[in-house]
Amino acid sequence: RSVSSSRQRLCRGMTCDVERQSAPWHRLTHNIRGACELACTDIEKPELWEGRFKYHIRMYIVLRADMGVYLHHRALVHVANKPFSTTQDELEDTQVHLTNVSKNLHNTELFHGCPIIDVQQYFGPERFERLRNSLGAAFRAAQPFMVHQVNGDDFAHIGADIMLDDSGHPYLLECNIPPCIGNYNAEMLPEQLEFFHNLFDSMVARFVEAPLLGSPGCGAAGSWIELQAPREEFRPAAGPMRGLNSLAWKLRERRAAEASATAILI
Repeated sequence: RSVSSSRQRLCRGMTCDVERQSAPWHRLTHNIRGACELACTDIEKPELWEGRFKYHIRMYIVLRADMGVYLHHRALVHVANKPFSTTQDELEDTQVHLTNVSKNLHNTELFHGCPIIDVQQYFGPERFERLRNSLGAAFRAAQPFMVHQVNGDDFAHIGADIMLDDSGHPYLLECNIPPCIGNYNAEMLPEQLEFFHNLFDSMVARFVEAPLLGSPGCGAAGSWIELQAPREEFRPAAGPMRGLNSLAWKLRERRAAEASATAILI
């Protein structure tokens, strides 16, 4: 399906094509691989930062091999440089519609500098529960393609991008594995530097040191919110068994390709 450049610019970023190299997160909501290059269509009425600017939230998540899912309690807000508008004259203005840090930081006069939020405080109980359900559904959908793991303490660090519509409903745009922090450049603000220090210090304490030392996470437990409990029935898989994860995904891709061919014929 072809999508106009204007429609693409209404999405989070310019590079909206489905990522081919990483884990299957980007494609899980698509029934047909390759049928559409757009990873997610535009949210016509997004919630606006300060009531004026389109934005998305970069959240940091840890997914353990036992399928336990944990969300860092703070997140970064990525804000478009210019006030949101859907007038024809501004559909082509990337600074109105793009919320990518890498696309916006070059304009030092307009760049918002990635504000930091406390996720639960910002969302409130009702919206946070919607967020939990949305993320939980994505990870449950991915589980069949990563269920065979050698060690339950292994984990992946994920940068999840969330956008809200004007009713407060959260949409998962994509998961970056691992997330890039290079876009925040060497001149990040002191509070952003502190944010990343806390993120990685607490991650190491909770998910590396705690399993190794049998400790409760060296005080880092409060930095991470459990979104999904680990599978109680987790059993370590022998190394060769991990190939079944890829096999399950390849079979799914084949079925999707067959469905796509059938749909085209119809």
